[in-house]
Amino acid sequence: MEQVLAAVSHTLQPAGLSPMQAMKPGRGERRVLVLSLYCTPPQRRYLVQFIHLVAVVRPVRWELRPRAGDDATSH
Repeated sequence: MEQVLAAVSHTLQPAGLSPMQAMKPGRGERRVLVLSLYCTPPQRRYLVQFIHLVAVVRPVRWELRPRAGDDATSH
């Protein structure tokens, strides 16, 4: 988890992205770190860079959901 939070500080925050963080129960005794954030289309490349950086060490499940009223598509 420290590596993920370091990646947040190194990759997302300099790009102006400030995710909200939450810990949720996972399978068994594990806990899952959930990061939620809003990003603009130009900021998406930093989000993708972050996902690839973190996924090298841990599997990452992610969802991109447009805000209501945006005409972007879900991935």
